[in-house]
Amino acid sequence: QALGLQRGQVMYRLAGQGFPPRAGGKPADQVVIVVPKFPTQLSREQERLLNRLAATTSGKDGG
Repeated sequence: QALGLQRGQVMYRLAGQGFPPRAGGKPADQVVIVVPKFPTQLSREQERLLNRLAATTSGKDGG
């Protein structure tokens, strides 16, 4: 069965964690893009474990 967890990409901006400018000064921001990939087919055991995990989380962000 299909797993409906595809949420697209998430972007994080890490202030001051990028490359420093050539002329000196403060480093640029590092931008990290995370593209989660979830399996579309699960074994019975994987589905059981995922359901168990989902039952332990609450809130919109899983926290």
